[in-house]
Amino acid sequence: MRNDGWQQLLSDIEAARKEFPMLAIKFGCEIGHYPQYVTEIIHFTQQHPFDYIIGSIHSLNGKSLVSATSSGDNNKDEKNQTQRMRQYLLAIKEMVDHAYFDCIGHLDYAKKNMPSPALAEYEDLIWDIAESMKKNDIGFELNTSGWHHFTKECYPSLDILKIIKDAGITMVTIGSDSHSPENIGQDILKGLEVLKGAGFDAVCTFSKRIPSYHPLPAG
Repeated sequence: MRNDGWQQLLSDIEAARKEFPMLAIKFGCEIGHYPQYVTEIIHFTQQHPFDYIIGSIHSLNGKSLVSATSSGDNNKDEKNQTQRMRQYLLAIKEMVDHAYFDCIGHLDYAKKNMPSPALAEYEDLIWDIAESMKKNDIGFELNTSGWHHFTKECYPSLDILKIIKDAGITMVTIGSDSHSPENIGQDILKGLEVLKGAGFDAVCTFSKRIPSYHPLPAG
């Protein structure tokens, strides 16, 4: 969305809040991180009264992760798969160090269209990211859309969830990454069960960039 569209969006949200006062309608965004524009991105986050901001990596070296991992022989080359994942996670770490957002989006998204490397190939970087998350008070999202992609597992994977939990991170949101109305809320209950299996006992919602914790349902 271009910058001039955000004020109109906020106006639409404010109108909807008045029309439907029984609904908690939030103002949020997902920001794609581009290192060369960090100053502008931070300024943008300060310009608008967001309730929640997701920070995500969608490209490496100017190339979309989707197109980069769905073409050529990279899908079949374990070395390239590992290199791609490590490059991606280094970019995530750099993004977290800037700490202008609330939660990391789809943390291991680099696996979207390729086999995920063995955890041992990049576990060190997950621990580095978790350490920076804790230092900068950054959470992450459990993204259920991965169950409908090549990987057939959520973002991040259960193995990564366990590392993040062991690192002391408690701030987690859950979402279906819906790109169409019919996918809203898809697999949310399944995702809550995965979070419980990883040891989490609550999920967050945000208002004015401040998290509120909601206990996961028992059973």
